[in-house]
Amino acid sequence: QSGINFATAQIVLPSSQNLLARFAFEEGSGNTVSDSSGNGNTITLQNGPSWVAGQTGNGALSFNGVNQAGDIGYKSSGFFKTQADHVDVSVAAWIKPNSLTAWQPVYQIGGCGNRMVIGLTNSGSVRFAVRKGGVQRFVDSPALESSQIGQWIHVAGVNSSSGTTIYINGVAAASVAGLFTWNTGWNYNAIGTSGNTESALQPASCSGAVEYFN
Repeated sequence: QSGINFATAQIVLPSSQNLLARFAFEEGSGNTVSDSSGNGNTITLQNGPSWVAGQTGNGALSFNGVNQAGDIGYKSSGFFKTQADHVDVSVAAWIKPNSLTAWQPVYQIGGCGNRMVIGLTNSGSVRFAVRKGGVQRFVDSPALESSQIGQWIHVAGVNSSSGTTIYINGVAAASVAGLFTWNTGWNYNAIGTSGNTESALQPASCSGAVEYFN
């Protein structure tokens, strides 16, 4: 069984330390998840992900890895809507994978032409990928251990002008120097998987050049 559980997730602009969104999944039931950052980025659940016991607190969400997602949606202005180049961003989440052999997106913004995505590959690595103008760049961590299946793991991708780093349980697992720039403002803004989010982790899912770092 593929799929992934979420206990918390947050998105930050590290250059200014502005918290864009934070989801604690404390509701325990219902079809929405509130944003405790104060920015009003409420998640609307799609296709019935299950409420389950959390890593801490009252709850977590379990996604089936097929068609269940949490839609953050489009905004009239700001980071989640502006069609502009971006560099500085940090995405972090407590996750509990049910498998390490399936593509499992954690978060994606954007679509085939321009996007940023973090998730698990079908070889069990954590991948941070960006795409701009038909070129996809990504960095992979070493594969997670089989003993980590069914365990809560903290994963984070930090992208800044000094480079891109993946952290697993607070330890840097992979890093590359230089700019990972992408352009947002289109198509998708969600956690979990729905339609093109699964293929978004795969460089062959859209035409264009690929640059891989590990």
